[in-house]
Amino acid sequence: MKIITDTGSDILEIEAKAMGVDLVPISANFEDVIFDRNTEENFKAFYEKLRSEEQLPVSSQPSPAAFLEKYEAAEETGEEVLVILISSKLSGTYNGAVLAKEMCGYEKIYIVDSLQASLSLRLLVEYAVKLKEEGKSAEEIAGILEEVKNRTYLTGVPSTLLYLKKGGRISSTVAFAGSLLSIKPVIAIENGEVSVIGKARGSKNGYNLL
Repeated sequence: MKIITDTGSDILEIEAKAMGVDLVPISANFEDVIFDRNTEENFKAFYEKLRSEEQLPVSSQPSPAAFLEKYEAAEETGEEVLVILISSKLSGTYNGAVLAKEMCGYEKIYIVDSLQASLSLRLLVEYAVKLKEEGKSAEEIAGILEEVKNRTYLTGVPSTLLYLKKGGRISSTVAFAGSLLSIKPVIAIENGEVSVIGKARGSKNGYNLL
């Protein structure tokens, strides 16, 4: 069985290799540089760049061809393919994977729209690897993930409002006032999208609300 996910899972390349998982890149594009690899060095450079730029990078989803190549390789060896991807409400990656399956025509491909991102997507991939090691088929694992994803939650308290402002989710005035008053939003991925589920004064109250 071939398990495929995207770099929106925040799984490092070295970790993916150890897990036996293939990574398809979602790139983050600044005007002068593109980040499309999950390595410690790349992450460090990305966040240093992010802090110094006025505008957030534009993400670029993988083309169907990136999936098609992996599908065709699996078909040649008769492998099942399990694809677990970032929420379709956050990226068009899922749609590209589905289109590639239609182009390939290989029946043993099972694609899961995780409705998750980052750590919660990673958890689903790790669980899929565990189920594979237990002898489950790709079809069985896909069915289990469809149920498990609905009781998987990712929440957090941002340490700064800077990136919410840069991304246009809050105005500069709100960001300034929030920083001045130490307002901390509690965010979550709900139904596949990022949402604010509460606000608190100060980090301690933010974590209590979380």
